Amino acid sequence: TNAIPFTYEGENGALVFVRDITERKRLEEILTRQMEGLSRYSKELERYAYVASHHLQEPLRQISGLADLLKRRYHDRLNERGNAYLERIIDGAERLRELINGLLEYIRLEESKLICEPTDLEAVLDGVLAGFSTRVQEVGAAIRHCQLPSLSVNRAAIARVFEILIENALKFHGSAPPKISIDVSRQEGFWRFSVGDNGIGIDPKYHEIIFEMFQKLHPRHKYPGAGINLAICRRIVEHH
Repeated sequence: TNAIPFTYEGENGALVFVRDITERKRLEEILTRQMEGLSRYSKELERYAYVASHHLQEPLRQISGLADLLKRRYHDRLNERGNAYLERIIDGAERLRELINGLLEYIRLEESKLICEPTDLEAVLDGVLAGFSTRVQEVGAAIRHCQLPSLSVNRAAIARVFEILIENALKFHGSAPPKISIDVSRQEGFWRFSVGDNGIGIDPKYHEIIFEMFQKLHPRHKYPGAGINLAICRRIVEHH
C-alpha cells in the first residue's frame, strides 16, 4: 500500500494520520504509460510522413520533367485546350513540390534538437536582408529595424523565421510600397520580437488558424504558397 504518514505531537500525546494514495499512484502510472505511447506514436507518424514525402520526390520529378519536355517540343502541335491542360499539369506539379518541401522542412524541425549557441542576431538579419535586396528594390520597400541583441539561438532556424516573415510582408502588400519594421524589447525575463508591416493584414478571427499547417486565407492565383511557412515559424519559436 502506498501511504503518506503524518504525525502531530502535542502536549497530550500524538495524533497520526495515514492517507492511502494507491489509486492516485495507479492513475499516475497509467497516464505516464499513455503519454509515452502517444510520444512513440507521434514519432512514428513523423517518420512515416518523412519517408512518404521523400519517396514522392522522384515520381514528381518525372512528371515535371516530362511536362516541361512536352511544353518545349510539342506546344506548337497542341491546340489551345491541349496547352491549357499542359499548363495545369505543370502548375499542379509545382504546387505538389511546394507542399512536399514544406512538409519535409516541418518534419525536420520535429526531428532536430535545434542546437543553440551565442549568436549576433544583427548579423543574422543583415544576411537575410541581403538576400532580399533585389526584391526590395523591385517593389520599392522600406525596411527599418532596431539594434538586435546577441542571444543563444539556433542561427539557421532564426534566420528562417526572419526570412519567412519578411517574405510575407513583401508578398501581402497593398497598393502602397511595403513598409516593414523589426523591433525587439525586453519583457519580464523574455525577449519580445515583432515584425510589422503596412500590408493587407490578417483578420483577428484567423490569428490562430493561420499558424496551422496548410492554412491559406487567399486563393493561390492571387497569392501563391502552400500555407506551411507560418506553421514552420511557430514551431521554431516554440522550440526556442
